[in-house]
Amino acid sequence: MERNRQRIDTLIETGKNQRRGRDYRPVAGTVLTREYRDVVYRVIATADGAYDFQGRMYPSLSMIAREITGTRWSGPLFFGLKAPAAAKQAAKQKGARR
Repeated sequence: MERNRQRIDTLIETGKNQRRGRDYRPVAGTVLTREYRDVVYRVIATADGAYDFQGRMYPSLSMIAREITGTRWSGPLFFGLKAPAAAKQAAKQKGARR
């Protein structure tokens, strides 16, 4: 809630939307959905900053992504909250051509 207030205040003062910080966490109650190997997985963000996955609480999305895939993943990347590095690079290059 405080982060949203800060973003709104910055937008009002500067007229520009502040970029999301690296510690982006979805709002409590947000349901993140990901299909992986033909199984749909759902994670719920909680008010204390943790995540509910299949009735168990996890402190990070990365731990859940590892639980699902069996390998290390960036949780925000796995659940689509962060763009892959290749997509970011392509967007930067496309913007630089103008």
